[in-house]
Amino acid sequence: MLLHPDISDPCKVTLLTYALFMTESGYISVPRATIAEMLGKHPSRISEHVGAGVAAKLLDRVPGRGGWPGVTASYAVVLPSAKGYL
Repeated sequence: MLLHPDISDPCKVTLLTYALFMTESGYISVPRATIAEMLGKHPSRISEHVGAGVAAKLLDRVPGRGGWPGVTASYAVVLPSAKGYL
């Protein structure tokens, strides 16, 4: 992930911060306000960075697991392909 060409450095920092909350099964569900406070960023920026991670195929949204007002979204980490992104 760290060398992934399709995401910005702020996105990488956001995803690394999300990784602190990852379960052993590779799932993440943490309020964006928590991440925003940790990073000193506005929650909308966190949403943009997570969206970039989804677009880059580093995260998958877990269907039916939030993502609407008042319900925290859940994501599954996508393991790197044979391209070898670290």
